[in-house]
Amino acid sequence: MAKLDMDGPFDLDRRVVEASVTQPLPGTFAIGHKDKSGRFQVQYVGRDDQNVANALLTAVSRGVGKPGLFNRMLGGKPVANAFKFSYASNAQAAYEKQCRNYHAFGEDRSLENTSHPAAPQGSGFTCPMCGG
Repeated sequence: MAKLDMDGPFDLDRRVVEASVTQPLPGTFAIGHKDKSGRFQVQYVGRDDQNVANALLTAVSRGVGKPGLFNRMLGGKPVANAFKFSYASNAQAAYEKQCRNYHAFGEDRSLENTSHPAAPQGSGFTCPMCGG
């Protein structure tokens, strides 16, 4: 079973993000929902190479994990209600962890991520899982 190795889950709310992710550091995050047994189910994995709180707040404001009205009416995907996060020592560590999580949790077949994580511009970093 895949593991995120992140703090949380926390309620997916702007105020909770601001209170929980307090350090301006690089890092990764996952947005998802708690299932009926309280287990966190990953729907999206993200990162920021400078300040993970900013990226998480941007994802929340964009509605990541919130299916459209049509999907909700038809009983589609569950609505995201939780997040997890972790700090990283640098941009490379954040990128590599996001890649590992992207692959471990089903890539774009299972996640809302539409493509493989992009390396920081000009870094030359490669994915530790697929070399991409």
